[in-house]
Amino acid sequence: MLFFGVFYTFAIRVNINLSIVCMVNHSAITDINSTDESHCNKNDSGDIDGPFVWNRNVQANILGAYFWPYAISQVPASLLVTKFGAHRVFGCVLLLTAVITILTPVVSRVNYIGTITLRAFIGILTAGTFVSCQYLLGRWIPIQERSRMSALTFAGIEIGSLVTYALTGVLCDHGFDGGWPSIFYIQDTKRGGNNSSIYPTLRGRRLEQEQKNHAMEEL
Repeated sequence: MLFFGVFYTFAIRVNINLSIVCMVNHSAITDINSTDESHCNKNDSGDIDGPFVWNRNVQANILGAYFWPYAISQVPASLLVTKFGAHRVFGCVLLLTAVITILTPVVSRVNYIGTITLRAFIGILTAGTFVSCQYLLGRWIPIQERSRMSALTFAGIEIGSLVTYALTGVLCDHGFDGGWPSIFYIQDTKRGGNNSSIYPTLRGRRLEQEQKNHAMEEL
């Protein structure tokens, strides 16, 4: 459960890094005054450009919008975990980020300010992922199993990034709805398959008690 949560968190963290390449109309940025439609829709290599005329400053703001909110939200996320329980925070983070991710293509087509805002909200929300994971590993996992389970859980960082980078490149060229929107939609489908956002929230108290009993028996 925790592995898939970390996997998904890093998938939505890095997906914009590559998807923005096929979202931006690079030819139109290079020659903004061009009136040749064929030139505006294709770059010099002949590849199809994206629909958005976002200059470098806009692209930098979109890519960086995640990180400051993520850093600032670490302490508030810790307080929420302490007050409401890690299983609730963890579940809500995955559920809300799923909603935001699936809205990203729609909002991006309206205005880039909306894209920046959604990325900032994702940064705020995902701050609770690792706080929750550390809390749950400390409370639910017996001491002698903790190192192995921590390694398995946080392997989701590398695997999530690797799978997302590989999948994003393919979907940019061959995805539906213009290519780049399918990146966000399919990632939500992957998250829905493991139900990791709902399961810990619904069964949190019961599962926590079961894990505590197991840990006491091991000791």
